Amino acid sequence: MIENSSMIHEYQVAGAAALDSTVLDEWPEAVTYLAYPESTALWNAVKKAKALALKSPGRMTDDPLLLASLMVAGGYAEATPEFVATKLLTVAKTWPSDNMESTVGYLKEMYERREGDKYLTTLQQQIKIGRIDFAEAEQLFSKRRAEIAGVRKDYILNAEDAGAYGEMTAANRRQLALDKKTPKLPQKLMRLSKEVQVELDTLVLITGPTGGGKSVLAEMIAEELMESGEPVFYVLTELTKAHAIWRRLCRKFGVSYDKLRLGYWEEQYDEELNSRPNGGRIDYIEGQGVPLDQLLNEGRRRKAHMIIDYWDMITLGTLKAFGGMKGISLNKGDLIGAGLADAKGYAQHQKRLVVVVQQYGKDAEAGPMDSARFKHRANLYLKIVVDECKDGMWMFHPFADATGAPIKLWIAPGKLDPNCKIVSEKDTFGSSAGLKFPMFLDGARFRFIALDNNNHGVMSVSDNL
Repeated sequence: MIENSSMIHEYQVAGAAALDSTVLDEWPEAVTYLAYPESTALWNAVKKAKALALKSPGRMTDDPLLLASLMVAGGYAEATPEFVATKLLTVAKTWPSDNMESTVGYLKEMYERREGDKYLTTLQQQIKIGRIDFAEAEQLFSKRRAEIAGVRKDYILNAEDAGAYGEMTAANRRQLALDKKTPKLPQKLMRLSKEVQVELDTLVLITGPTGGGKSVLAEMIAEELMESGEPVFYVLTELTKAHAIWRRLCRKFGVSYDKLRLGYWEEQYDEELNSRPNGGRIDYIEGQGVPLDQLLNEGRRRKAHMIIDYWDMITLGTLKAFGGMKGISLNKGDLIGAGLADAKGYAQHQKRLVVVVQQYGKDAEAGPMDSARFKHRANLYLKIVVDECKDGMWMFHPFADATGAPIKLWIAPGKLDPNCKIVSEKDTFGSSAGLKFPMFLDGARFRFIALDNNNHGVMSVSDNL
């Protein structure tokens, strides 16, 4: 019986080594990440079998009888030829690893999590007896995580390497431009897309009032990345996968949201939701309550840009375990700051966008909840400013209907005015800070329409298709 996906991945790797012993040379570090004793025993048995094969040409490294005997000799007494053949090797044959780098990477993440949890328990005990405080524990835990994960050489820039590194970076950016892989804000919002340049390793914050289009903007960014051939890992906390998909189809096809809720479907919708031929895709996960470190690990496994919608509805992982201990003083700001640092680290090390969506705090003018941490940690901060319609008003939709007739809208008192703006509050890597981009929030189709020239007149529907 296969207990879980970790066991499957371990059997895949150890079994792959038995079926093709070159795996031992290509991925020697994999044995470090194996948790199940039978997987480690098989790996070590394959190493011995390979050594024997070098002395006796023709001897195979996937012989169940030989492997079982070597596993027993190595201390795994439960090994039998049947066990090796019908369990370990069968998994490797039935589910071969299409991408060994990804599979070993997943096992490495599981290893880091296990080792981190062990160390966390040790730190908890030291806090309880008063040997260290929370701040020291957080520093020690962060240092230990880095030691467990190992420091990648390409993260380190020595002074003598600067010239070569600069040249390499310039070459990479030129290639990205040629491949059109640099991330862009939605191109339908032409001025916003042109004037707010987004770097690959950026932590983006989107805030606004309830119903003000925060998720709509994040969804449009995700779709822009997908169409350009990029993988996106979209973490939902308020919406379900079904809701996110219905909203996307509303934007794409103009179909009524209510019709989709009642089961209306067309073949073209399936095509829209499939991965793109260029590799672009959006993977949705209902992530409310899932620890941040697990979400980031899953993003790494998929090599994906990340959208987290909303931030305050996820769990901040193992760091929160400190706060659950009696006698430990830990406020929400500490957790938010530590979590944002992890999210920013993901963006910088993985060279991917991380887009965080968050509500305003009690003071709307100040920005998002715990605004100081959010505003200072983000590289790009986009704030949606929407006014409330106090007295009610009539207005025209920016687009005409299918016959060319103007669409007149009544905005009831207390509702948000669709005429709004997206403000670039902070732009670390560019010069857009302070710029305001007028928009129309089309709630029926879950989209923003750019009013780039303050043109509130009626345009043809075809102008936006």
